[in-house]
Amino acid sequence: MDHGNICLLGLLDLSAAFDTVDHEVLLKRLEITFGIEAAALASLKSYLSERSQVTCINGFYSSSSSSRLLSRVPQGLILGPLLFLLYTAPVVDIIRRHVLFSHCYADDTQLYFYCSPDQMDSLLSSFSNCICEIEHWMASNRLKLNCDKTQFIWIASHNRYRLLHDSVPAVNIGSSSVSPVTGTRNLGVYFLIVI
Repeated sequence: MDHGNICLLGLLDLSAAFDTVDHEVLLKRLEITFGIEAAALASLKSYLSERSQVTCINGFYSSSSSSRLLSRVPQGLILGPLLFLLYTAPVVDIIRRHVLFSHCYADDTQLYFYCSPDQMDSLLSSFSNCICEIEHWMASNRLKLNCDKTQFIWIASHNRYRLLHDSVPAVNIGSSSVSPVTGTRNLGVYFLIVI
């Protein structure tokens, strides 16, 4: 911003992210991509495969029988977010291929980059192409990008943003057009654009 650049930050939202992690795909990825094998892989397989669920209504278990889970990593435990990050590691590769930066924490994925104001169209194109590729990757890995909750925010110096305010463009995600927000929460920190 000190050099007159503007930044586009995208906050990707996934639908039921932890619930849709496919155990078989995760275990193959841990073995092939990350070299986890033998006893360590067997321990993770046991950790994932010995999970089941029953239906509970108003605090009482129904008459449903216990069902083995073929997908889902536990969100509230330490290992869950780590396994989710390893499962979605290829998303970071996609972002890098589009020459953008990223930060990932559990199921929160942010992508961002900066440019001079006259390069906004090029940056938007990179974002749109990147997100379309991410959306395709997610669909083939049983995840779903939630376009309704995905947010984008343009960040610039006060004077620069005032000049751009009326022409701040939306980001296209497939057939959806996502308008930028002027305020958003990112990992507990609130970003607010004051005009």
